[in-house]
Amino acid sequence: MYRIIFVNLHEYIKEDIFDVPLGVLSLATKLKQNPCYNVEIVDFQYDCMIGLFKYVDDFNKNINNMCVYLLDKKPDIIGIYTMCNTYHIALLLGRKIKEVNPKVKIMLGGPQATLTANETLKKFPWIDVIGLGEGENSIEIIVRNLLDDKSFSYEAGVAYVKEGQVINNGIAPLIEDLDSLPMLDYSFFDMTRFKSINIDVGRGCPYSCIFCSTKNFWQRKFRIKSPQRLFEEIKWILYQYGIKNFSFMHDLFTLNKKKVIEFCNLIIKGKLDIKWTCSARIDTLDEEIIYKMASSGCSNIYLGIETGSPRMQRAIGKNLNISKIYEIVDMLNKYNIIPKLSFIYGFPDESEEDVRATIYMIETLAKKYGYLKKNIQLHRLAFFPGTELTERYLDKLTYSEENNSTMMLTNKFPDEVMEIIKNKELFPQFYEYKTELRDRLVMFEKFIPIVYLRTMSCYKDTYRILMMYYDNNILRFYDDYKKEEEDTLRKLSFFNVNKGSNTLFKPFESINNFVQKHNFDKWDKLIKEMSRFEYNIADFLYNTKQEQKTLEFDLDVYNIKKTNNMNNINVPIKVRFIREDEKKISVLKIS
Repeated sequence: MYRIIFVNLHEYIKEDIFDVPLGVLSLATKLKQNPCYNVEIVDFQYDCMIGLFKYVDDFNKNINNMCVYLLDKKPDIIGIYTMCNTYHIALLLGRKIKEVNPKVKIMLGGPQATLTANETLKKFPWIDVIGLGEGENSIEIIVRNLLDDKSFSYEAGVAYVKEGQVINNGIAPLIEDLDSLPMLDYSFFDMTRFKSINIDVGRGCPYSCIFCSTKNFWQRKFRIKSPQRLFEEIKWILYQYGIKNFSFMHDLFTLNKKKVIEFCNLIIKGKLDIKWTCSARIDTLDEEIIYKMASSGCSNIYLGIETGSPRMQRAIGKNLNISKIYEIVDMLNKYNIIPKLSFIYGFPDESEEDVRATIYMIETLAKKYGYLKKNIQLHRLAFFPGTELTERYLDKLTYSEENNSTMMLTNKFPDEVMEIIKNKELFPQFYEYKTELRDRLVMFEKFIPIVYLRTMSCYKDTYRILMMYYDNNILRFYDDYKKEEEDTLRKLSFFNVNKGSNTLFKPFESINNFVQKHNFDKWDKLIKEMSRFEYNIADFLYNTKQEQKTLEFDLDVYNIKKTNNMNNINVPIKVRFIREDEKKISVLKIS
């Protein structure tokens, strides 16, 4: 019996977060049906989570350890699923495996390898074959040829090297009927560990956003499983494993309104007690579909807004109606579906006015619906293989150390990684397009969600006074903050500040440090005292176990917080913090 191992890689992040690798699981399910194959999935995040593998703080040691871990399983073929953020790991792991055991065949698949197949095979000879696009209909042919040392010929969905020449047979025809795929075999994982699960509901997006690479991988062909098939899959998982929470994996679940409503009706009629989340576009939603989704258990929805600028909506091919965004968010709130809103800044021809429009939308929504402060993402535009933007600007991209932030446990790429990411066609995401505005806004994607929105939420009076000082010009606020707190901002991670009380406190500490260092002219004393007051409230709540604490302030900041009134505050006060329980304190003015 031949041993086939499918590998799913992750960035080196020490988090107990795991999503079932649906692409790998689908291939493993298909191949397992053949009794000649002993199929295994190695997902390093999962294996870390259950204690079978452990990452260290050294890139090369991780590569060596992963190699040993895989080869100890005596594989004949190792298939590595590739994404842009782990492609450097996949290539170096493949090289190490070949160095230790040249007999093991290395097969790559997934979006990154598909979109960069020709360049990958030219530059990295230790890769035996690349499966292109969807692999369910081609995986058995690829595996059979590798095991028999048989040359590939005209098989669709494969790229390989023959007599020194790269042969790319093109992506195989897409699977028109996704219901024809076998039900996924979840026995590859210990499902008793999971309270929620991600499931494959469909593939492909028909839109043409110029920054997105998935439209090429899926050939802009929208497909979705039938409502009955989705219902049966969910019901089976619910009854088999007791899992009630589902994340629907599809870039655009809501495109076919009729099918979505039919699916929702099946869930309602079947009385399935579940919660589910999905991704959508604003312009595919209306009150009818939102009501049905909420009634059938939809609790959260991911919406790519990208920009608050009408001009940039047109320029990037997103073409959303800005006013419609507010209307749909209001409607989702009405039916208790929590949206997660994603924005992008740093497009090559984006102006400061465009960025301000995005900030205005973020600020307006966050103020109206407080819970959105934790559900707004801002991303710096990255250049991914195969996108229209990358093709347009590739020659002008230059390497940037700022963009190697995917390495969470090391401050800098080792020499081995630096050598391979010189291949700009394969790794444009590590390269930078220089504009004055992009240079100015480096790390803005951290500042807005981690610092600015948290200040708005938890440093409410400091935020209010800061905005008065800056005349609501958030870019000026950012410019000053970055000058004083650049090192801190560089170290902040959205993952880390959501993990626990100590890391949650970091943004508060940083904003207070900034305020105490910066000169605010005639506002200086007021802003400094207000920040010191709110900082000490957070410090007492999160960082100490004291029952009481007494502090003096030069201004009556207590009155500002209680009344929002800044009249008659030029008097010193003394306040006492009293702990009521682990999550609650009271603040008293004692003189």
